[in-house]
Amino acid sequence: MRLLRFSISERRGEPARALDFGREKGGEDLVAITGPSGVGKTSILEAIAMHKEHIAPYHAQPNASDFLGKEDKALLEIESTWQLNENEVAESGSETDVLVARSRFLDGVGSVDADPALTYYLGRFALEDWVAKVDLFPESRLGGTRGVAGGPPAIAQRMFRLSSDARKYAGLPKLLLESSEEKATAVRAVLDEMCPGLILRDDRLSFDTTYGERSLARLSLSQRLCFELAATFVLVGLRRSLVMIDGIERGLPPHTAIRVVEALRRYAPEAQLIVTTNDHALLDRVGGKRIHLEAP
Repeated sequence: MRLLRFSISERRGEPARALDFGREKGGEDLVAITGPSGVGKTSILEAIAMHKEHIAPYHAQPNASDFLGKEDKALLEIESTWQLNENEVAESGSETDVLVARSRFLDGVGSVDADPALTYYLGRFALEDWVAKVDLFPESRLGGTRGVAGGPPAIAQRMFRLSSDARKYAGLPKLLLESSEEKATAVRAVLDEMCPGLILRDDRLSFDTTYGERSLARLSLSQRLCFELAATFVLVGLRRSLVMIDGIERGLPPHTAIRVVEALRRYAPEAQLIVTTNDHALLDRVGGKRIHLEAP
């Protein structure tokens, strides 16, 4: 399942947008949204997440006022076009692989018009690679994982999947402890590609670094960020998902974002990555589709 097109009406002083995510290619596997600060890169990802949750939420219907702000009488219209893969078309019995959904909010009341097959796939969730999901890594992520949090981590993963709530990252260490050896090995391999010299030890609670053994709490910010990305992709099962990463270079040393993107694309070649960035070295190196947002 990939996002082909996304359009949104004017809101909060931002102009209407109509974005093509690679419609002619069945959805580009990597889309980079660029533009000056304040132009609305982050709000595009937030709008995609809200629209998806409005169609078929993982946990609870989103509140449109959180996105519209004080414009409680504003009209907000969103339309998206998605493409199912061959297996999804066969499973759903859909007559077409290209499906459209529309969200409309007026005076705080929302309505949805979406193909039933799309509603099914956008609402389905399981910690398995074969289940295509929609995921968001917000720019506010701060490498908050420091140890094993209590509570059932699988439930938190679904509840906070498209939010900025740090609890979805806090549950990763426990999820890793409960995972199979195959999953732990995959986390270890992806992490090593992103951050060479950072090796997840067999106890799954500590790491070998160039400065010796370190617990998760003693890793640097950039090391914890890489752990969160690697562990989420493997343990949440994002190999066939739409994954949005806001400010992918934030908190990482120069050129590390390049290794991160390359590692994720190698591990999950069927995933669709939509990132916001102004890292020119990254843009020049990794290819994909570039969408530049101009200031209004």
